[in-house]
Amino acid sequence: APRGDDLLRCAEVAVAQAKQRGRGAVVVADRGAVAPARRQLELEAELRAAIESDALRLEYQPVVAPDGTVLSAEALLRWSHPVHGEVSPGEFLPVAQRSGLQRDLDLWVLRTATTEAASWPRHGRPVGVAVNLAGLLPADPAFLADVTAVVEAAGLPWDQLVLELVETSLVALPRTALDAMSELVRRGVRFAVDDFGTGYSSLARLKELPAQTVKVDRAFVTGVGTDPADFALARAVVEVARAMGRKTVAEGVETAEQFHVLRGLGVDAFQGWLFARSLRPEDLHRVLRGGGLPTPATSATPPGGTPGAW
Repeated sequence: APRGDDLLRCAEVAVAQAKQRGRGAVVVADRGAVAPARRQLELEAELRAAIESDALRLEYQPVVAPDGTVLSAEALLRWSHPVHGEVSPGEFLPVAQRSGLQRDLDLWVLRTATTEAASWPRHGRPVGVAVNLAGLLPADPAFLADVTAVVEAAGLPWDQLVLELVETSLVALPRTALDAMSELVRRGVRFAVDDFGTGYSSLARLKELPAQTVKVDRAFVTGVGTDPADFALARAVVEVARAMGRKTVAEGVETAEQFHVLRGLGVDAFQGWLFARSLRPEDLHRVLRGGGLPTPATSATPPGGTPGAW
């Protein structure tokens, strides 16, 4: 006989499907429909346990200047599940969002990234560590206190921290949130607007966003060398950002052509597979000790190519 929680799960699945089909629909949840829901619940419980037991890990993707100098590295969350192997962020991040775990996940990433970055090799200027925030947000009354406690416990200099927020979380912030951000900026923290231009805001709103860096979304970068619309959008973002004193980072750069076009537009820094995929901490250390990464501006021979092919 089915257990009570199984019957409840079946009912939840049936209700969700009925809502999707519209008013007056009648749905019976079969085994095929319930299995994914059960998997979601199991994943939620396992993710909660992974956060509590430090069973997650970080990899880092470098952000480079045109000459290959590593300016910062973005922390990317990875989960090696003991049974299912590598669980993609595309699968577990929506689970975290739906189950209210996003804030705990952000705190785990912030703690781990700041602790690890405190030991990164230095070559002159410090290399920043960028952390994406989706649940720990400036509008949260405890935002300033939480970030302060984590960074001070890690022993990371404030000017090494970059906090990335999607533009929708930076719109119409209450005064208390703006004050918290301003205090962190005063200490040296930089804020970056992630995925800029893909939300509902206009370029004009950029001047209201309390951020020092704007990331040109990969959606525009992909066709910047071939699609006139992508080129025009990327150029508009870069020019408006520059006029407002913001730095720009192009993400998702995969080809030398994209690099050259973006560099010509005045993009300040670059991130993408052309330079490096996400690196384990020990590999990032090796890159930092080596002084940077080759770029089409510095390398005469592209990887796997012929001299002068850049």
